[in-house]
Amino acid sequence: MKSDETLPNGWALTRCSDFCSGRNQTFNPAKAGEEAFVLYSVPSHETGKPEIVRASEIGSNKQFVSAGDTLISKINPRLNRTWVVGRHSGKKIIASTEWIVFGHSSAFIPEFLSYFLRQGAVRDYLSHNASGVGGSLTRIRASIFDEVSLPLPPLAEQKRIVAKIEELFSELEAGEESLRVARRQLGVYRQSLLKQAFEGHLTAKWRTRNRAESETWTPTTVGNIGQIETGTTPPTANQANYGGDLPFFKPTDLEQGRYVKSARSRLSEAGQKRARVLSAGTILVTCIGATIGKTGLAQTVCATNQQINSISPANDIAPEFVYFQVISPQFQEQIKSNAASTTLPILNKSKFSALPFVRCSLPEQQEIVRLLDEQFEVIERNEREIDGALRKSEALRQAILQKAFTGRLVPQDPAEEPASAVLARLRAGRANAPATSDRRRNVMLR
Repeated sequence: MKSDETLPNGWALTRCSDFCSGRNQTFNPAKAGEEAFVLYSVPSHETGKPEIVRASEIGSNKQFVSAGDTLISKINPRLNRTWVVGRHSGKKIIASTEWIVFGHSSAFIPEFLSYFLRQGAVRDYLSHNASGVGGSLTRIRASIFDEVSLPLPPLAEQKRIVAKIEELFSELEAGEESLRVARRQLGVYRQSLLKQAFEGHLTAKWRTRNRAESETWTPTTVGNIGQIETGTTPPTANQANYGGDLPFFKPTDLEQGRYVKSARSRLSEAGQKRARVLSAGTILVTCIGATIGKTGLAQTVCATNQQINSISPANDIAPEFVYFQVISPQFQEQIKSNAASTTLPILNKSKFSALPFVRCSLPEQQEIVRLLDEQFEVIERNEREIDGALRKSEALRQAILQKAFTGRLVPQDPAEEPASAVLARLRAGRANAPATSDRRRNVMLR
């Protein structure tokens, strides 16, 4: 990843690997007893705060790091996790070996390098050159930074760049937080509408106007509103059972929104003989595992595996009415509270059939569906607008970084010591330094 840009006056082009130790001295927790350490783990990156842990609580080897070191995660580089090690008085600092370490150097301030590594172009390059089959299984190696060019401005300009980035990012983050709050409020409003719908409040005025078509709301159970089935899986996943025309839904297929049509698997005629074939308009509900309660409305004739319960509603029950009631907070709470749990929550057909359900006249069911559709359309439109605004904000963040590392974000000062002079001193010092057994430490510019 080479830079074709003409560098501003005072800037110098070097390689990221000139500052990359790859991995530091190994720390073995088994030899440290009950001593407490500051740990920069990959999972704690999301919180923005390292963990304080005792050696006895650490299950694997780590590496020592120092204040001012810059870390970038080897795992799934598309997530672009970078971290600057802070100062922690009184405790030694360690990090997961899943971090690549850039040692603190007098050639740059750590935040400058961290922002450089957060550029979309760097992220994409690392992702494209990672090894592994995908997602959390992909990793980058320290040697990849031999091909990543780092444009270095004078130190004083680096400080101005970092200060300007932080100022602009702070404004963006404030706006993004407002958008995220608004999106969460839309989610709360959606749940409130569902709750009102199945407590009878949403159609109270409709019942007053349509007394002839309304009837008393009746508490019943799921088993009394239609046919309940639990899916089955053909015994072997071979050519005889799979590769046919019938959509065969699994819990992961219930992530398409309300209507479920496409399936990753399909059953052949042989497989269909061993499955329960369901009609279009059947409501599918995950009955086991972390996604228990995930719901979809089948748009086509289909079958499901044993992790899904299905409801084929009676003629006087609208399928969309069932769908909305199943995803309501009241019903979802019933699913979770009635699911037996050993290692995974599970809701068998018998318990699922006994879950409380409320019903009303078919015209009122249809009115509930109409009102919810109407309001949900508004909610979804607002969510799309918020998501679009968040994407624009991220694009603006990348534009700011692109300007920063091409010298167009803050003014240059020709009186400042050029970066080339700093690099020359470091290289001279490195040439005169005694050899060490740590190859990567020996080639670093400090």
